[in-house]
Order: sequence, then C-alpha cells, then structure tokens
Amino acid sequence: MDVARAYLSQQLIQAGFQVEEAINGIHAMEKIISIPVAMAMVDINLPKMDGLDLVRQIRQQPSLRGLPVLVMSVAPRPGEREAAMRAGANLFRAKPIVANDVAGLTHLLVKASLRPHLHKID
Repeated sequence: MDVARAYLSQQLIQAGFQVEEAINGIHAMEKIISIPVAMAMVDINLPKMDGLDLVRQIRQQPSLRGLPVLVMSVAPRPGEREAAMRAGANLFRAKPIVANDVAGLTHLLVKASLRPHLHKID
C-alpha cells in the first residue's frame, strides 16, 4: 500500500467509514459485487482492469447502478474527467486528494445512497 493510499484510508476510518481495499480492478469488482458497499473510490490507473472499465462494469450491474463512484487520477490527462463521467462516475478528482474533502464528499454521497459501508479502491 502506498503512503497516500494509507493516509486516505486512515482518514476515512477516523471519519467513521469501513474501508475495503482491492489490489486491482478485477479484485475490486469481485469485492463490490460480494460486499454491500456505499461508495467506490476508484483510481483510474488500476492494474488488470483500469478504473474506467471498472466503472463501466459497475454501471452494467442493475443492483449497482446507483452506487456513488469517485474516480481519482494522479496526473489527469486532457479529457480524462469527461471520460470518467461518461463511464458513469459521479465525481472526478485529481490526486493528491485532501482527506477532509474526500470525507465530506463521501458523507454526502453515502448519505444519499443509504448503504452501510464504504468501499475504497486505489
């Protein structure tokens, strides 16, 4: 786990969220399907299945179409935000992400979804 990811996870845990992590996009999709989650935080550059493909697969699942999805990128390229939104993301943020910003956005999105857990993918 990288330092930024560990820090963000710790901040979300301190804000009261349960955090699940995945090692790649395929593992993330398996977890999202098998664990009730309130939100997915997806890095655009995931191994084995990139973040945009993961978001598309999430949106193809009828039970997950309303799941809030935040897509992140360490170095956004032109058009990446638009591509994430077209794939089905609710939000797009460039890294580094300020933990308080993410905690606040997470509270808003999770409250809207009314699900008990947070799923963090990075």
